[in-house]
Amino acid sequence: MFSRTADVMKKQELLGGMEETVHAETSLWGNNGGTYMYLDLDAGKRGIYFNSGTAICRLTEAGTVETVYEPAQSASQYIFGFTIKENQLCYGLQSTPNLSGKQRIYTYPLPELPPAQITGITAENVTAVYDGAARKIQVKGIKTGDTVSYAGADGVFGAEQPEMKNAGTYRVSYKVERNGCEPFTGNAQVVIEKAEPEYAVPKGLKIGKGQSLKEVKLPEGFSWETDTGMKWQETGEVTCYAVYVPKDSRNYKEVSRIPVKLTVTEEEQPDTPPEEENPGEPDTSPGGEKPGEPELPPGEENPGQPELPPGGTPDTPPEEEKPGEPDLSPEGEKPGTLPGADGTEANKETPSYTVPQGLSGHSGKMLNSVKLPSGFVWQTSESTRLWREGSYTYYVKYIPDDTEKYATVSNIPVKVKVTCPGHQYRSKITRTATRTRTGQETFTCSVCGDTYTEETEVYAPKKPKPVTDLKVTGASANSLQFSWKKTEGVKYRVVLYQKNAVISTAYTGKNVYTCSKLKPVVNYLLKVTAYREIDGGKYYAEKEASVRAFTVLGKVKLVSVKNRGSNKAKLTWKKVSGADGYEISMKTGKSGYKKIKTIAKGKTVTFTKTGLKKGRNYSFRIRAFKKSQGKKVYGSYSNVKTLKRT
Repeated sequence: MFSRTADVMKKQELLGGMEETVHAETSLWGNNGGTYMYLDLDAGKRGIYFNSGTAICRLTEAGTVETVYEPAQSASQYIFGFTIKENQLCYGLQSTPNLSGKQRIYTYPLPELPPAQITGITAENVTAVYDGAARKIQVKGIKTGDTVSYAGADGVFGAEQPEMKNAGTYRVSYKVERNGCEPFTGNAQVVIEKAEPEYAVPKGLKIGKGQSLKEVKLPEGFSWETDTGMKWQETGEVTCYAVYVPKDSRNYKEVSRIPVKLTVTEEEQPDTPPEEENPGEPDTSPGGEKPGEPELPPGEENPGQPELPPGGTPDTPPEEEKPGEPDLSPEGEKPGTLPGADGTEANKETPSYTVPQGLSGHSGKMLNSVKLPSGFVWQTSESTRLWREGSYTYYVKYIPDDTEKYATVSNIPVKVKVTCPGHQYRSKITRTATRTRTGQETFTCSVCGDTYTEETEVYAPKKPKPVTDLKVTGASANSLQFSWKKTEGVKYRVVLYQKNAVISTAYTGKNVYTCSKLKPVVNYLLKVTAYREIDGGKYYAEKEASVRAFTVLGKVKLVSVKNRGSNKAKLTWKKVSGADGYEISMKTGKSGYKKIKTIAKGKTVTFTKTGLKKGRNYSFRIRAFKKSQGKKVYGSYSNVKTLKRT
C-alpha cells in the first residue's frame, strides 16, 4: 500500500505497474498539492491507517474503509499528516501546512479493535481398523506463525496431539492461535474399529451318548452357544455352535455361530478339554472349513443348521439307516430297540408298525402337543420345549395292542418339523455402549426363542446449548463479577482475555463467576462455554458466549484535612492504582459540592486549598479519574472530611 496525491493505492504487482485506487480525497488535497496524506500500521498489524483532511481512517482486511477518529476542528482546519506511536494516534491540525515552524501535535488513544477471526481451518474425521498403530487428525489451513494445540478427553490443550491406538471413538479438539486474532477452536473424531481376531476352531471333541453338552469343555476364549443341556442318543458326528471372545476384547471382535464338530461315542467321555491347536493361527485343517461359518450336513441345502433344543438330536436324513441293522418292519422302516434285559421282551415277537411321518409342532409349545398315532407314546420327555424353527429328531415307543404276544419297541426315531406361527422379538441391551466402545442389543423371539444381535453405535452425548444471558453483575478496581442463565446437568469453561492474551481459564458448575487480581480501568473480554462431562470426556457447546467489561478505578481514601496558616488547609490521600489524576470537590456549610481542583498527575497525593475564612465549616471529597478514548473515566468519591475554621 502507498499514497499518491490524495489516493490510497493497492499495488497488485511489485513490478509492472498494476495499481488499484482504494480511497481518494481529491477535493481537499488537490488544493494543497496532494502531499499531506500518510500511511501507517497499527500495533497489531490488523489494518492500514491513513488520514483524510478531516478524519483518520483504517483499511480493513476485507478491503473496506472505516472512519476511526474525527477530531474536533474548525471549518478551516485540516489534518496535515499523522503517525502511530505507542498506541496513540498523533496528528497535526492546521489551517495550512506549516513546513518551517514547529507543529502542534495532537494525540488520541488508538481504539481497541475486536480480535480478527481466523478462517479456512478444517480437520477431517479419521476412520481406521485396529492394528496397534497410533491415529491422529490433520489440521489444514495453518499459516506460518500460527500456533496449534490439541486436547483430548480431559479438555486440556497442549502442543502434542493425543495418540489413539485402541479401538473406540475419540474426540480431538484443536485450537489455532494467530497474532492479532481470536483463537479458532474446532474438533474432529478418530474412530478405530475392532479388528477380526484370529483363532483356531476346536477339533477332536468327543461326547458320550447320553451326556450333556455342558460336560464338553472348550479351549480358553470359547464358550458354547448351543444349549448346553443338549444330549444325543445315537453315535456319530454332530455340529454345535460356539462363541469366541478374544483376550483383547477391547480391540478385537467377538465371533459367534462358529460351527464345532463333536463325535458322539458309546463310551462316556472324560471331562477334559481337547488339545488346543496353535491358538493364534486360523484353522487351515484338511477339509477347508471356514471358521465362523456353519457346516452343512450331508443332503442339507438350507445354509445354517438351527440350534437344537434340549432333548433333540441332529437332523438325520430320512434315507439314512443305522448300519448293520436289518429292516424288520413290514413298511420298510427301521425298527427301534427291543427292551428287556431279563429276556422277557426278547422272547416275544416283534410287532409290525409304521414309523409316524409328517409330525409338526409350534415353537414355544411342549412336545406333548404333537399328536402321535395310536400305539405310540413319547420316549423323549413330553415336557421338552419345541424351540427354534427346523426339523428335529425325537424318540417314541410303540406299544402293541397284544402285549402278551408282541414286545414293546423303544428308541424309535421320529422327525418333527417345528414352525413359528409368528416371531415376536423382544430386545435387551447385553453390552452397554460407551464413548469408546460399541454396545450390543440382543433380540429374542418370545415364541420360538430365535435370537440375533446388533451392535449399537458408540455413545455420543448430546452437546449442551450455548450459554445465554451472560452479563456483568459487579465491577471494582481489581475484580469483575459475571452471571448467566443456569442449565441443569451442565458445567462451564470460563476464559478471561485482555486484548488477545488469555489471562485465566477456569471450570465451574455454577452460573456465577468472579475474576479477581485484575488491573484498574482495563477492558477485559470474558467467554463462557457450556459442556457436559461424560465418561471422563468434556463435550462442549457449538458456540461460546462473550461479554466485555471494564474494571473501575479504586475509591480514594482521604487521609487527613489539616489547617495550615490563617486561610489554608492541606489535604492528604492515598494513591489510587492506575489513576491519571484526581478531582477535588468542596462544600461550605450546607451548600452543595463544587469542583475546586483537577490534578493531572496520578502520583500526586496532596493539595493545599487557600482562601478559607474563619467561622465556617469546609467539607472535602476526592475521586480519581483515568483517560480512555479521549474521555475521563471516574472512580467513586472518597470518604468526606470536614474542617472547622475558628
